[in-house]
Amino acid sequence: MVKKLKFIFIFLIISGVITLSMVIMANHRLSNSQAELINMRSKADTSMLSKTEQSQKIAKEISGLSHERVKKDRDIAKKFFERYLTWDSWKSYETNRQEMLKDRRVDKTFIDVVAPEVKSVVKDGKDFNDIDNQGLNMGFTGIKVSVTGIRGTTYSYLSEVSVHSKSRTGRKATGKIVSTYEVNGSGEISKVKAFTVAE
Repeated sequence: MVKKLKFIFIFLIISGVITLSMVIMANHRLSNSQAELINMRSKADTSMLSKTEQSQKIAKEISGLSHERVKKDRDIAKKFFERYLTWDSWKSYETNRQEMLKDRRVDKTFIDVVAPEVKSVVKDGKDFNDIDNQGLNMGFTGIKVSVTGIRGTTYSYLSEVSVHSKSRTGRKATGKIVSTYEVNGSGEISKVKAFTVAE
């Protein structure tokens, strides 16, 4: 009986050691598999990034297109449009319009579309016009750009400029201005045209 109990006890200990050993080996294999999986994911991410960079490099070599340049030019255009498409009274609208008329970078089509003449009548020392009467204003919302051509260091663009407006009565409106322009290698914007305003 004592021998039988010793045998069972030794069997249980050996079984426990074997089971523990198997668990440790399984955990070790699992850790290795996880490490391999992380390594494979890292290589895949690096490979994807490398392929994207290679694609951009090839595109730049073939067409001259630089994504960094497009981003810089977009910021230049954003400042330009934000400057001229932001006003909150007839006076600020007219100030912008007069500056546009003197600005050699701006084509007449741009002024006709975004800043047509709004006449103001002075009566009893006060200005009366549609902008102030209705409490109108305009603000720049955003811009989407597409490259349409590259000539040397000059990039040509087609852009969709989003604007918003609100009246004194609380009526709100949004619009999109389609515009074309060029930016040279020195970061100077020119030939700014506008073709339509759409809601």
